[in-house]
Amino acid sequence: MHLFNYEYLILVIINNYMSFTIGLKQKCTQKKGFIPSIIPIISSLSTNTSKAGEYQVVNITGENFRYNNTQVKFGNITNIVITYNSSINISFTVPVNLAPGTYAIYVTTINKLNVIPNIVYSSASNYILY
Repeated sequence: MHLFNYEYLILVIINNYMSFTIGLKQKCTQKKGFIPSIIPIISSLSTNTSKAGEYQVVNITGENFRYNNTQVKFGNITNIVITYNSSINISFTVPVNLAPGTYAIYVTTINKLNVIPNIVYSSASNYILY
């Protein structure tokens, strides 16, 4: 473990590359070998099909879901209400006003480090409304 005397230390990780922004004096610690990930990962959906216009709850299992910092994007819809169950499980209700078709589901995390990108996306999972 290394000890730094800086007022702030901002760690930025994009595509496994690290950079530091260092400011005025204060003690910060660096733990060797630990790089936290802010990239959400979708491992599975409880279901990936439903009938258009019907109420359907979908549970998403994955990694790096953050309380008050994770959102679901369903097709072009971004204001979907989610239930945060844990850092590995969230759920949402499929919008009932959509036409039949295939929609991409993304889990997004808002990057609060004030660096670009501001929103980090998971890979897409497809959802079919029939």
